[in-house]
Amino acid sequence: MADFDKQQILTFYGHQNLVYSVIFSSDDQVLASASTDCTLKLWDVKSGRCIQTLLGRTIATVEKQ
Repeated sequence: MADFDKQQILTFYGHQNLVYSVIFSSDDQVLASASTDCTLKLWDVKSGRCIQTLLGRTIATVEKQ
């Protein structure tokens, strides 16, 4: 992943509550975020666009395997 100088590059909007976990895909193209609003969202990193929203009563913390 690129080395950024701690400046905000993009903000991802869409969750309705606290985001408690985020992780990048192995190719750094997709970001997954898990929220206390019971959603897991997949984001296109370049555009900041939400690709997919997964709904559930319980979403586990996203962890890199």
